Amino acid sequence: MEWVAILEAIKLIGASCGALITIVGFLGVILKKPRKWIADIIKEATKEEFDKIHTFIDKTEKTDLTTLRHEITLIYEKYRDKKEIPMRMRENLCSLYEDYVQRGGNSYVKTIYEEMLDWKVI
Repeated sequence: MEWVAILEAIKLIGASCGALITIVGFLGVILKKPRKWIADIIKEATKEEFDKIHTFIDKTEKTDLTTLRHEITLIYEKYRDKKEIPMRMRENLCSLYEDYVQRGGNSYVKTIYEEMLDWKVI
């Protein structure tokens, strides 16, 4: 009998919480001011974290671009004298260059890439 009373109390509390959440949600949809107020609170609370994430992404993109430029330049320097490039290395070069261009790379790498495309494939 005691367990039944406890379960009934839990059931009543759960129903009350559900009703309260439903009412608050309904009011948020209907009334613009509370919705704007809640949105402003969320924006303010997450602004600092968003800025940190944005800064981290910018730094990562710059690092990726630098790494891709470095790898392409290494390939160029390694095979420049013979003007011959192995097939697998050329495939790697093309993939690296595609990534480089997608990330906003500059014309320096384009110049050496186009030169390497004219090299003999071995």
